[in-house]
Amino acid sequence: MMKSDAERDVEASAFESLYREVLQVLSSFGRHDGRTPGDYYVLGDYWGHPQVLVNANLKMLRDDVIGGLRLLLASRPGWEIVFALWEPGTEKTWPRMGVRIRRDEVLDGLRREFLPDSYRSFSCAGLRPQRQDEIPVR
Repeated sequence: MMKSDAERDVEASAFESLYREVLQVLSSFGRHDGRTPGDYYVLGDYWGHPQVLVNANLKMLRDDVIGGLRLLLASRPGWEIVFALWEPGTEKTWPRMGVRIRRDEVLDGLRREFLPDSYRSFSCAGLRPQRQDEIPVR
C-alpha cells in the first residue's frame, strides 16, 4: 500500500527529528565526518523507510553507544537505527555488517570472523542474532 503525501510528510518530519537526536547522542562519543574519515557519519537523507543509517568505525561499537541510540527509539515504534561498521581500509576485505537498533531489541548482523579479537565478543542489552530475512534496506 502506498503512503499518502501526508503520511510521507509526517514520517519525513519524524526522520529529521530522530536524525538530529542521533547526531547529538553520537557527538558525546566521537567525531562526525564522512570524508576524513571521522568516527561516524549519519546519513541525512530520508529514503522513505523508518530508519536512520549510521556508518561508524570500530571505536564506536560500544554498549553505551548502542544503548544511547536505543533510548531514542523508546517512543518511536517501527523506527530503527542501522549501525553499519565502516572501518577505513577494510572496504574490499569486510562484508557489510553491523547492528540494527530497535526500541525492543538489537539485531546482530556482525560478521565476527572479520573483526579484531577485541571486538568479537561484543554484546549489548537486547542483542539477538539477525535472521537472513531481516537484512536492512539499502
